[in-house]
Amino acid sequence: MKGAAAITAALQGKPVIVCGPGGVGKTTVSAALALAAANLGRKTLVCTIDPSKRLRTSLGLARLTGTPQKVKGRLFAMRLDPKQTFDDLVRRHAADPEARERVLNNRFYQEISRHLAGTHEVMAMEALMGVSGDFDLIVLDTPPASSALAFLDAPKRVLDFVDGRVLRYFLKPYFVAGHLAIEPRTFVGRTFLRILDSAVGLQFLRDLSEFFLAFEGLFESFRQTANAMGALLKEEGTTFLLVTTPATSRVSEGAAFAEALRERGLTAAAIVANRVHPWAIGGGIDGSALESGGESLLPEDVARELRALAAREQLRAEGDARQLRQVASRSGLPAVLVPELESDVHDLRSLAAVAAWLAPAETGS
Repeated sequence: MKGAAAITAALQGKPVIVCGPGGVGKTTVSAALALAAANLGRKTLVCTIDPSKRLRTSLGLARLTGTPQKVKGRLFAMRLDPKQTFDDLVRRHAADPEARERVLNNRFYQEISRHLAGTHEVMAMEALMGVSGDFDLIVLDTPPASSALAFLDAPKRVLDFVDGRVLRYFLKPYFVAGHLAIEPRTFVGRTFLRILDSAVGLQFLRDLSEFFLAFEGLFESFRQTANAMGALLKEEGTTFLLVTTPATSRVSEGAAFAEALRERGLTAAAIVANRVHPWAIGGGIDGSALESGGESLLPEDVARELRALAAREQLRAEGDARQLRQVASRSGLPAVLVPELESDVHDLRSLAAVAAWLAPAETGS
């Protein structure tokens, strides 16, 4: 029960951040944790950065918006919209309407606001911090990514971008408000500009310069947001829960993620092993009634097929059990096991079945 106790304690704390590689059921686990917390009487918000409909489906909702909406009782949900949050940040901090429109309409801004590494995570946290005071607990479903560590490194990536002033210093003397103002008078300047022109084209440089000039007054606000996110991740009370499955590759990724958290000074409470073969949790079945020579009402050929099926399932269960021992050993974290369910999670009733495994004493209606 160590893992379940760790999760129950986390639900009494501040933010719970659910992490792990893609495809392991982070969103379902996040929704189930939020349901368990709400059933404890805590006003809880579960939110996702994932643009897919997984959270909406898990909660049985027809739609999910960018503002908190009530699901049931003290449970609320929202889908964070990083692009919209980025645009709102520009609108709040732009020096004047003209500067605001120059940024929002700039081609380079439109690209980085959608694709710059770390931007979505930081902007999602900006939106999250804007509503955090309204709830007792926030459960954050982290985004799917080729590397789940991208979320942890997002503040540093954004700060590196904001502090990358060298290119601005090269460009600013030559471009003003998107126009080539003067010809570089030095050999180095002309050479640098010629190299950039041959590599990316002057139109790209104009867009880039226009972006930096228009965005000049926003870099400090952007830096503050990234710093606030980094501080929140390390704040006492912020808890990480890792989600994995018994697949070999997922076990390795889960253990690597636990180590990455330790290296960054972040706190992981437990690891959730999702979609575990039920026999690996319950110890298998008694197949003595199917054994040859025993009394059975089944025809022998049917009993033989059932014995073969049971043997295959037992092998799967034993494989899952081995993987679970490895993940517990390599991660150094208490584990909570959630069995593979017979049907997909698509409403609050099925979600409650998952919540009962995560916090078994705390999920009553």
